[in-house]
Amino acid sequence: LVGREAELARTAALLDAAALGRGGSLAIVGAPGSGRSSLLHRAAKEGAAREFSVRHAVGRRAEQQVPGALTHELLGRPVHDPVELLAAFIALADGAPLLVAIDDLHLADVASAAACAYTARRLVGTRVALLLSLGGAALPPEVDLGGVEQLVLDGLEAAAVADLFELSLIHISEPTRPY
Repeated sequence: LVGREAELARTAALLDAAALGRGGSLAIVGAPGSGRSSLLHRAAKEGAAREFSVRHAVGRRAEQQVPGALTHELLGRPVHDPVELLAAFIALADGAPLLVAIDDLHLADVASAAACAYTARRLVGTRVALLLSLGGAALPPEVDLGGVEQLVLDGLEAAAVADLFELSLIHISEPTRPY
C-alpha cells in the first residue's frame, strides 16, 4: 500500500498486542476509494502470516434487513446477543490469536453491527484483534463506537500519489498476452 506506512504500522501494533493477550479494536474510517478495504485485507494477510485465526465479513446493503447476517458470515450462525458474540470471539482465540476483519460495517444489519460495536469495547485482556472499516455514512444510534480508536484515512501525500502513478505506469507498460 503506497503512502499508508503509518496506518500499516498501527494495524501491525494491534496484532502485536493481541498476540500478547492485550487485544483491542480499531475502526478504519474513510471515504470510498480511500484504501479502507485494502488496509483491512493487508492486515488480514499479515495476521494469517503470523498464524492468527482470521475471520472476515463484509456488510452488505442487500442484507441490512436480515438480523444477524454479518455475524452469520463470521461464525456460521447468526448472533444477536453482544455478550454471546464476545464469548464466541474469545473462544475462537483459545488456540491461536484471532483477527476479525469486518469491511463496510456501516452497511451491515443493525443487530450485527451493534453486537460488533459492543464487542469492540471489551477486547482488552484477550487475544482478539477486531478491525472495522467504515465509510462516511452515519451509523444508526444502536451502533455506538464510542471508546473505539478510529484511524481516519485522509488523502495521500503528493509524493505518495506520484509513487502510485509511477507504479501504475509500470503495470500498464508491461506486455500483455493476447487471449
